[in-house]
Amino acid sequence: PVTLSLAIGVLVTLRFWRQKPSRSIKLSHTEERVLILGASGGVVRALALRYASAGARICIVARREEELENVAGECRELSGRHGEEERVLSMKGDFTVVEDMMNLREMVQAEWGGLDTLVVCAGVPTFLPFCELAGLTAHGRSFTPSQADAGAIRRAVNIIDSVTRTNYIGPAIAAATFIPMLVSSRASSVVLMSSLAAVLPAPTISLYNASKAASFALYRSLAIVNPAIAFTLVLPSTIKGDAFFQSAADGGRIRGVDPNSYGLSQDTVAARCLEAVDKGEHVVYLPGTGRVAHAISIFFPSLISRVARKRYGYPVAGHSPS
Repeated sequence: PVTLSLAIGVLVTLRFWRQKPSRSIKLSHTEERVLILGASGGVVRALALRYASAGARICIVARREEELENVAGECRELSGRHGEEERVLSMKGDFTVVEDMMNLREMVQAEWGGLDTLVVCAGVPTFLPFCELAGLTAHGRSFTPSQADAGAIRRAVNIIDSVTRTNYIGPAIAAATFIPMLVSSRASSVVLMSSLAAVLPAPTISLYNASKAASFALYRSLAIVNPAIAFTLVLPSTIKGDAFFQSAADGGRIRGVDPNSYGLSQDTVAARCLEAVDKGEHVVYLPGTGRVAHAISIFFPSLISRVARKRYGYPVAGHSPS
């Protein structure tokens, strides 16, 4: 269709129009001070290792102390190649807790005197269809039981609160705490490791969709009101081998195709993230075809809906789950 062709053409043109000079011209990795929130495993561990290997000073923060120290040890081993100076800090903390972030800010200020790069990456999924959170099972156009009682709705609200706190409130607290520290950097940057789910809805991860979309919109707005800071918002699709799939706030399990059979590798995402930050890219789709899928969802939403139902093993409209 002509409309789709024009949309893709505009997207490609915008992608390559006015490429910015490399950030490393202003700030080398060996000078860079990087704070990484949520670095105990997965793709953020891979990102921390890449920063350490490049010689950056890094501070990694996570809730799980044992995993945090394991990653810190790996980073120190890589960072040691760049001299005797201690270049790796670590702190157990929760970015949804204001007091933890205040203590972290004091430590970073005392150790480094400022900050160049803030990386925000933490998220919790949900895998149950939304109404199942309130104890309702769909049967075509009806439910069992026919209505949710007050107790079931309260349980759903508790799950909503948990997901929202991690996927939206945490990034908001991080922004309020650390953006003022970035203004003194000669090449400041904020990285939000979001998800393609922020812009492409799916049938069984509605709370994840909504909370990721909220933090994505927040950081896009922050980029407008803080033009001196480069914001890089990364939208990866499913990532392989991620403990993320075992941590659903609703206790659900992912449906449909096994993500390890088609997902992105953690190192691929980490490498692309560093590249995007260095180039000053704003919104990064991984893989790049995600940008096209997003455009198609605007012009042909029913097509994307059908693909999503198949991917997540959900029935077509009007039919009951198997």
